[in-house]
Amino acid sequence: MRDEVFKSNLVCAFIVLIFITAIQSLLPSARMVTMVIQFSILIILHSCLVLVTTAEDYKCLPLVLRKACCWINETYAARNVIIFVSILINFLAAMINIVSTIQGRQIVEEKGECLFVLAESSFEIFHHLLQKEGS
Repeated sequence: MRDEVFKSNLVCAFIVLIFITAIQSLLPSARMVTMVIQFSILIILHSCLVLVTTAEDYKCLPLVLRKACCWINETYAARNVIIFVSILINFLAAMINIVSTIQGRQIVEEKGECLFVLAESSFEIFHHLLQKEGS
């Protein structure tokens, strides 16, 4: 896969994470503060992934970071790890509200179904991206 496609897929994964966060913030949760902290951590982690994979495009960033970006873009195994971590972050973001709802014993059937579909669809999107990377 070309560098541009890899980078654009990772940026799209970040946009999907923002979308998942926005949708789940509209749904009430038993532990809103905990969920906000978890989403903030996941967004920061994914932002770091995007920064590390797009660093060579920005000359104002440190040379070490740009060299790390070049190594990631040229190494197949490093790309796979980055994609796996991106999928894991998005899957965790999709599952956080479901788990907190089950733990809070406030199970609402429609909400659970909606979140399960959201989690399943985000997993399918990134599974498709991963298969594209392999071919």
